[in-house]
Amino acid sequence: MVTAATEILSRRGFSGTTVRAVLERSGAPRGSVGFHFPGGRSELVSAAFDEVGGQVEAALIDMEEQGRTGAELLGAMCEFYAESLRGSGFRSGCPIGSALAEIHDDTEFAPRLRTILESWVRVLARTLRRDGVSADDADELSMLAISSLEGAILTARITRDTAPVEAVRRRICPLLIP
Repeated sequence: MVTAATEILSRRGFSGTTVRAVLERSGAPRGSVGFHFPGGRSELVSAAFDEVGGQVEAALIDMEEQGRTGAELLGAMCEFYAESLRGSGFRSGCPIGSALAEIHDDTEFAPRLRTILESWVRVLARTLRRDGVSADDADELSMLAISSLEGAILTARITRDTAPVEAVRRRICPLLIP
């Protein structure tokens, strides 16, 4: 059900991620949401956010531990999302970014999304510092990179073109090279 919720978040955003949609997508029986997620939709969506956030963070840490540069980390993210956008006919984006636009001021979910984005920024900044970028520049460049990519993904969905994501790769990645 968490995987189904994640897929729906990436396509329909927060408001489109209903219990009914998750049950239809997952094929799970109706009572299973209450059994596995006593908090209902809130708990299920929270689990989906945590799943996506953790997967992206783990992938970034894995690349960092392999010795990849900050520019390579961002480039890999750009490549992943460009492929995902094309493969879904531009119906699917980043579940975190899709939700951000809708619930930026929600007292329950906004802090969770902020924590997830901060974890991605933190890994990228740490990698940039290792690459030789000053601490202040690494923090600021990482925030710029992740924010630019999230905006580019949303724009790509609207324009049905990966050009915004490709622009982040071409223009922002070089800024991450000391």
